[in-house]
Amino acid sequence: MRMNQSLIDQTAISGAVAGTWLEPLVVDLFRHSTELLEKRPHGDRKKWLDAICGLPEINVSAVNFDREAVSCESTNALSRVKIERVRNNLMQLHPWRKGPFDLFGIRVDSEWQSNKKWGRIENKIASLRDKTVLDVGCGNGYYLFRMLGAGAKAVVGIDPTQLFIAQFAALQNYFGAKKAIVLPMKGEEFLSDSKFDRLEGFDSIFSMGVYYHRKNPLSHLEELYRLLNENGELVLETLVIAGGQNSELDIPDRYAQMRNVWSVPTVNKLYEQLEVAGFCNCQKIDLTPTTVEEQRSTSWMQFDSLDKFLDPNDHKKTIEGLPAPLRVTVTARKK
Repeated sequence: MRMNQSLIDQTAISGAVAGTWLEPLVVDLFRHSTELLEKRPHGDRKKWLDAICGLPEINVSAVNFDREAVSCESTNALSRVKIERVRNNLMQLHPWRKGPFDLFGIRVDSEWQSNKKWGRIENKIASLRDKTVLDVGCGNGYYLFRMLGAGAKAVVGIDPTQLFIAQFAALQNYFGAKKAIVLPMKGEEFLSDSKFDRLEGFDSIFSMGVYYHRKNPLSHLEELYRLLNENGELVLETLVIAGGQNSELDIPDRYAQMRNVWSVPTVNKLYEQLEVAGFCNCQKIDLTPTTVEEQRSTSWMQFDSLDKFLDPNDHKKTIEGLPAPLRVTVTARKK
């Protein structure tokens, strides 16, 4: 896919959702995406677009969406000059948060080893084969590619961070996943058009790492409920605190140096919130502490990471003295 001077393309949206219940909304999705980008100018957008458009033409012989490092291979051996051009242009899109990716032997070693999280849940969720899937807060689309590798019919990601949209576009330049798209919006903005209330909904929705960033997490769950079809499955991953009670930890300022964390619930409190939003059959499928092996600084994400956000003398606490990151993944269904 060769980019023009825009982060979003109507033809790409149309191709991704063709044959799904979203097909009648292509024009609306493109218009809404374009309006949001116009309202949110970014000083680095031209640099990112130049990096994407400057990626060299390469004949791709294979793409692999079912490997830990989502990858592509070339038909012929590439020159050192061409390899360095790909590497340098991708590095213009630093920092890379989710991955890993491997493009023609160039390992994009992201901050998060997202393959670890996917590996913990992929055999515990409902089959994605022939499903239409939404990933809220999808970042650069790593999980979208893994979902395609699991047989999904179409995958839609939404994320307001323009750098992540640019990274997805760069990856698509070689991956060419026609049934995947990332739209530059938040969950509540995706729902802002009332047409969604009269249409079918997604077979599966993923929300991983979003719940605790919402001032009103219940409203986030209600949005997901509206977007899911009657037989669909929600896969929700969030920070939690240990304990059996229905309670939550209010965050006064920062949590592991993150400013936008408002509260962290117990698992039971999370279940309670899901049930209030209308979900049933809530099941915990994974509970794992986040480690410095899974989230860390790399040459592709050179800023501080988890090791700087934990108490240096006690990794069971954050640098603020709060319980260290513990993440749960639960599944739920519509009533």
